[in-house]
Amino acid sequence: FSLMSSRLALARGNTTDAWREIQRSLSYGKTSTTAQAYLVSTRIALEDGNTEKAKDSLSCAIELASTG
Repeated sequence: FSLMSSRLALARGNTTDAWREIQRSLSYGKTSTTAQAYLVSTRIALEDGNTEKAKDSLSCAIELASTG
């Protein structure tokens, strides 16, 4: 639910709520949607202009996607 909420908040341009929801989603630990959550985190960071956070989140997503 948190992953979808973060996507909706991002679509509305509300990055504060998007960050809160994506952090909640990531706090559940490694699940089947963790790589997707890191991709959303990347999009939020880019929207905020935070390229370092975007790079870190994208690296996490790639690592999770490649390890299954």
